[in-house]
Amino acid sequence: AEYMGGLPEGSIPEMADAWTTLNPPERFLPLKPYFEGLLITDVIGISEDALLDSVLPHQRLMMRALIHSYFPSRPATTATTNTTTTSHYLKPVAQNQIKASVSPHRFPGVFVYRSDKDCLVTKNLCRGKVVSSEKLFYVEFENEPEVEFREWDPFQSSIAAALLGGISEMPIKPNTSLMCFGANLLTITHCADVVGDKGVVYVVEAAEEVIQAAHSRTNIVPLTNDFRHTSRSSYEMVVETVDVIYLEMSDSERFIATAADLLKPNGALLLHVNADAVDTTSPPEVVFAQHVQILRSHRFKPKEQLTLEPFERNCAVILSVYPNRNK
Repeated sequence: AEYMGGLPEGSIPEMADAWTTLNPPERFLPLKPYFEGLLITDVIGISEDALLDSVLPHQRLMMRALIHSYFPSRPATTATTNTTTTSHYLKPVAQNQIKASVSPHRFPGVFVYRSDKDCLVTKNLCRGKVVSSEKLFYVEFENEPEVEFREWDPFQSSIAAALLGGISEMPIKPNTSLMCFGANLLTITHCADVVGDKGVVYVVEAAEEVIQAAHSRTNIVPLTNDFRHTSRSSYEMVVETVDVIYLEMSDSERFIATAADLLKPNGALLLHVNADAVDTTSPPEVVFAQHVQILRSHRFKPKEQLTLEPFERNCAVILSVYPNRNK
């Protein structure tokens, strides 16, 4: 209200409509006043960092997600820690004024890069190499002068979206074995970063780009088998049972039964559900509930369901556990 008199005509309705347009999940509601404050910064020149100082550290990443959703066409920024960063919502930062740091995320193997903007990162297992348009950051970390971290974009990876969305448990962690179905290359390589050299990421029905990436990322194992149509005896000589399965396929229902045979006792299944790809005639909540029932019918125990807005519309991840089959 203090700045209303100085705002250009028409800017207040645009700001008021922004939240309604985004329609984020209810857990984002505490960020509404800060988000609207950020929209004012272009008009009255308030420091963005000054506004974000009032937001809790874990909320800064969620705030950035809102901004990315509202400004999808923002220019790309340079990925070094001492460059001038300019966009139509972020005020320019003077050369060499940015103080960058990396801190561990609450889930092992994942980190938060803090500088002029915050983002999720993983420690790049294959130094100097990227698989998409992700940025590389070089930061002093754990007494090493220049550790390379790779940006993990939640708009291109559903697992990153789940992390920023506040999932309460993440079974993909260092030293675990993971099997991916339907994941894109960015997600696969970030998961490989997370599990590390002592972990392994099996990729079923691997595309050529995954096979190429596996040449340099040795903990990625491409598989060409279609396990949905095989018995356990046909694949038990190819791959051992795994700690976690990540499933991102529109026909995931056909595979859930087979997943139980691939998991170790008390192994986790992280299921991505795109309601629009499954059934466009039913509300997303109905489609998600149907998949929860499918999991239960195959003896999985669902632990958590999380929608992925604002990163993905009408999508959710469902985390479930398969109990010890001997019990």
